[in-house]
Amino acid sequence: MVAGKRVMSWFATINSKGFTKGIKDMNKNFKEFEKTTSKGQSQISKNFKSILAGLTGVGALAGVWFIAAKGMRGALREMAKAEQTSVKLDAILRSTGHAAGMTRQAVDEVAASFGKMSTFARQDVREASTILLTFTKITEDHFAPTMEQALNMSAVFGQTLQQSMIQLGTALNDPIAGVGRLMRIGISFSAEQRKSIKLFMQQNDVMSAQAVILDELQREIGGTALALAETFSGRFTQIINNLGELWGNLAALVTLNP
Repeated sequence: MVAGKRVMSWFATINSKGFTKGIKDMNKNFKEFEKTTSKGQSQISKNFKSILAGLTGVGALAGVWFIAAKGMRGALREMAKAEQTSVKLDAILRSTGHAAGMTRQAVDEVAASFGKMSTFARQDVREASTILLTFTKITEDHFAPTMEQALNMSAVFGQTLQQSMIQLGTALNDPIAGVGRLMRIGISFSAEQRKSIKLFMQQNDVMSAQAVILDELQREIGGTALALAETFSGRFTQIINNLGELWGNLAALVTLNP
């Protein structure tokens, strides 16, 4: 009953601009989805788009009510996940003294960018970002490249993004030992590369040592996450991810308008 009253109150006060933007983003993803499908598969996308079109027309309130009623449980779960990630992100930025040189806004922008070019939801990328921030020797210049290679590692090795981030973050925080760890999971480094890393570390040039590792990862597995995202199943996964975020945004709006 309380949730229902909040929804009804929200209908009377909501500024629909944010929701409309979400629908437009969904339509954009459907266009990308269609590029990877055959004629028959494209029809699936068109059917879903017709539903979303109804949400932006005369049936907007009915469509929102349907999503709110049927998806409230999932929406609240998505909202809670986003809230918890934000709290952890802010806490880690404070506790590390912003060692990475990243602001909250910059981290969110990286997460949004990689969420669009992978099959991982933006919140999953934000969660991985909080882990990355705990490795204080990885600074702003290598933040986005590290995130990109963690996504590629997950795509290649079939593991969670959190697992990949812990593996890669640990390796970059201690490059000499990190090379050995990465070699054990299948990444190859030549004797010359290992020698260069040791030399850079002797000169206290951690960033250059990290660059050798990131460059080799790019050479071996670069672009894998993006390639998977551009497949039929990858595009569909992105649509599902965006629906989850849309539900979370709806739940947040309801909560903010009791």
